[in-house]
Amino acid sequence: FNAGVGREEQGAQEGGIDHARILHMIRAKHKQG
Repeated sequence: FNAGVGREEQGAQEGGIDHARILHMIRAKHKQG
């Protein structure tokens, strides 16, 4: 019944992780530059 909601929450969590990785990479490049 709540399978769709669970998938949306999982996708949001994965998106948050990807977003954090991108920010981390940008900050790392900023420090090197």
